[in-house]
Amino acid sequence: MKKNSSLSKIASKDSACVAHLYANGDLSIVKSYKNQGRNLKRLNQKNVRDSVYLINSDPRSTRGCHGISSKERRHILDGCAVLAENYNQAQLVTATLTLPPLSPNNMTKIHQNWSELLRKFIQDIKRDLKKAGLEPAVVYRTEIQEERLNEHGELALHVHLVFPNRQLGGPWIITIDRLYKIWSNKLNKLLSSHDLIPVNCVTGIEQVKDINKLASYLTKKKSEVLEQAKLLGYGTELPKSWAGASAQIRKQATASRNVIYLDLPIDQAQAVLEASDHARIGWHKKQGNHVVALCGKVNESNKEKLIDELQYLANLNCA
Repeated sequence: MKKNSSLSKIASKDSACVAHLYANGDLSIVKSYKNQGRNLKRLNQKNVRDSVYLINSDPRSTRGCHGISSKERRHILDGCAVLAENYNQAQLVTATLTLPPLSPNNMTKIHQNWSELLRKFIQDIKRDLKKAGLEPAVVYRTEIQEERLNEHGELALHVHLVFPNRQLGGPWIITIDRLYKIWSNKLNKLLSSHDLIPVNCVTGIEQVKDINKLASYLTKKKSEVLEQAKLLGYGTELPKSWAGASAQIRKQATASRNVIYLDLPIDQAQAVLEASDHARIGWHKKQGNHVVALCGKVNESNKEKLIDELQYLANLNCA
């Protein structure tokens, strides 16, 4: 994705801003650029979203080399929020899949094809869910196995999955045996092997107890582990993507997002927030030429009121 030259400077005054209210209740009001306030209404939502992503991101020489990105974190947070909205927590499960001990060449081959391996694996999971009458909705997060890296100096990726796995009161749709069968099949196909993959590569399927705590855990960056893997020479084997959500979840999260283009200084937006009795409102500053954003958490009880107030301010300022 190329950077737009018009996004290279931050306006020091008279800035417009863009308010994003995400599916999980996160609020971000991002300062825009000088003389760009009038143009915000002409931009479609995707362009504005891409612009916000660009100005909040560090330059990246290789995709994935800095670990989970802000965009991938957003997929997890919004994805878990959508699952919590669509399902009773008793229907949701989490599962972890690991890699067996393999030769260095086979490990490298898996790591270099990790994204495609996960795509095909999750495709089978979604097919099973759809056949059972559930949404093909999956959130996933790739991590490095710290124990193997620390004790043996070996890079081994593993993945956490979150998905609906039963009708209310019913049995699991995807059992541990089924999960193991799909995972071992995909690994053997990739390696052109018929070796037996150990059963303990699937660490079990557990009911989700607290979706918010789970989302918080899955979005941790773990920079120290990442840097250690690079120091051991595994930089080229790191996955290009560390997290994501199935298309159906992303579509619903985008549809539920409120985006308000505010042609007003960010301090006016701040005044609205402070008057709305929000918890956890605070400033988040980026280094260098990056934006200053006002972030917080919005409660269901005051969400509609906040949107109305911000929209009123925007219309008043544009009149």
